[in-house]
Amino acid sequence: MNVIEWIGLDLFNDIPRSHMPYDTGYMYMNGFRVTETPDFIKGTYDLTAVPYIFYQEEGTKYFTGNVGFIRDDTMAALNSAVVAKAAGVPTNYNKYQEAARKRASMVSSGVLEHIKKHGQKGGNYDAYVG
Repeated sequence: MNVIEWIGLDLFNDIPRSHMPYDTGYMYMNGFRVTETPDFIKGTYDLTAVPYIFYQEEGTKYFTGNVGFIRDDTMAALNSAVVAKAAGVPTNYNKYQEAARKRASMVSSGVLEHIKKHGQKGGNYDAYVG
């Protein structure tokens, strides 16, 4: 039995997306690819389309807030989902689906563009992002 039969394609796709750091939504939309064959499924972070994924994962001299979001957070959530399914415990799929839905909604409604235009209480948005 492969991983997809254990946790399902939707959950396999939603867990990595729900653990991505929130930026302008570009990483969420273009940074994760799923390849499915009859024998396996593979999730890949696309460093060609979104080269800063590497710096988010590894950190920089100036910012280490998202270090390990793939290695620690995403992999732990995927492993937990597989172990829970193997033990017959229902996975908390709704949590990941809801996080992914909220992020997509924020991106499509232009939340970050509004914040950039009107400022943000507590600091300048441009000081942290691009």
